[in-house]
Amino acid sequence: MEAPTNTPSNLSNPRIRPFKISIPDSQITALHQKLELASFPDELELDKFQEWDMGAPLEDIKRLTAHWKGPFDWRKAEQDLNDILPQYMTTVSVEGGFGMLMYILCISGVGFEKGERLFRYCFCMGPGSFIELKKVLPLLTQGDDDQPTFDVVAPSLPNFGFSPGISKSSKAAIGAPSIARTMAIRYPKTIKALHLNFIPSPPPYPWRNPLLFLQGLLGFIIPPFSASNRQKIAITQTYLERENAYARQQDTYPQTLGYALNDSPVGLLAWIYDKLHRWTEGYPWTDEEVLQWVSIYAFSKAGPAASLRIYHESVTKPDLTAYEEGVTWLSRDQVVSTRIPSCVKIAVASFPGEIM
Repeated sequence: MEAPTNTPSNLSNPRIRPFKISIPDSQITALHQKLELASFPDELELDKFQEWDMGAPLEDIKRLTAHWKGPFDWRKAEQDLNDILPQYMTTVSVEGGFGMLMYILCISGVGFEKGERLFRYCFCMGPGSFIELKKVLPLLTQGDDDQPTFDVVAPSLPNFGFSPGISKSSKAAIGAPSIARTMAIRYPKTIKALHLNFIPSPPPYPWRNPLLFLQGLLGFIIPPFSASNRQKIAITQTYLERENAYARQQDTYPQTLGYALNDSPVGLLAWIYDKLHRWTEGYPWTDEEVLQWVSIYAFSKAGPAASLRIYHESVTKPDLTAYEEGVTWLSRDQVVSTRIPSCVKIAVASFPGEIM
């Protein structure tokens, strides 16, 4: 990806300032020292088609660790990110009367002259990263007269990437899909549309729509569930049985896991690499891509353990009476079960293999 020529030039707000990644040499040295001292567990002898059954294979983790120590050059990766991505730090006002620093990518769309410009927020959460957008940004920001383009703002949530951490329980932390839905719920007159690639939903409520409720009960036996929908439900059930343990750990005791990820770069590598492999349906990850991704967590402003807390805090449920009296946040489950106003246009990208 080439460096964009569409870096915003009109960001005159004093609360928004340019930012470049610059990790201190001492942190890079400390990482290399830990990698040199790394020890590895053994593993059972498994057939090739079973090598991922118990987690990330030892051979892969040893290879990636050796590459991290050797040919991988963080300074080069850092420079590439600084050259490619227009980065800023901004102060966001939050409840309680204080400002919170956030790291954002901000890119102006070019090439679309008809009608008003479209403004798009992109959210990612752990174990994701802002670098997920590197390959899609040209598709969103560069077009022609017939292809809409977007001004893209991609914030890193507090505790993620180069956004500073939160030292006290926020009691209002929710993940990326819930943030987008909350924006639509709270600001339906200013949100033009909502586009999601993950839309967890509760079963239909019998008192809201009894017909859909009955269809949901009978969908596996008779229509309306299509073969593709039945397949997605089966994929979701498998995910809940085999893949959701990582989320439950973070929902409940993130601090316990945080000690391991914060102290051991190899542990952090295995934790993230496992998800990159399982959740990308055969994407041919290069070692450089994996290590750049993991290094961002290793060098993150708040430390890798901080990113785990959002899961725990997002399941905290407020008093709904207080919400009705002015509390402006809901838990993850409450956001999912709250209706989005009908005036907000909604699009859902349903990719093969996605859970529902």
